[in-house]
Amino acid sequence: MDFSEFNVIDNKILSQISGGASKDIQYNLKKYRTLSGISQDRLADLLCVSQVAVSNYETGKRIPDIDNLIKLSNILQTSVPELIAPHNETL
Repeated sequence: MDFSEFNVIDNKILSQISGGASKDIQYNLKKYRTLSGISQDRLADLLCVSQVAVSNYETGKRIPDIDNLIKLSNILQTSVPELIAPHNETL
């Protein structure tokens, strides 16, 4: 089996996500989605979630689970650390 398509997430990053330090995902997700020219509807289709779920991610009402966070980083051609970084520190 080829595992080259999978991202490796270290424990520090994983603890930031599961520990609630990911409050900046909403800003970064919208930023990278907009830069990619992808609509919320299209992103929802690619993630196999509803458009409402994507909207909730972008408003901070919900945080994507780790599987969707990895999918988001691949779709938006960024990294998980960039998605969870404080929004004023992202590239």
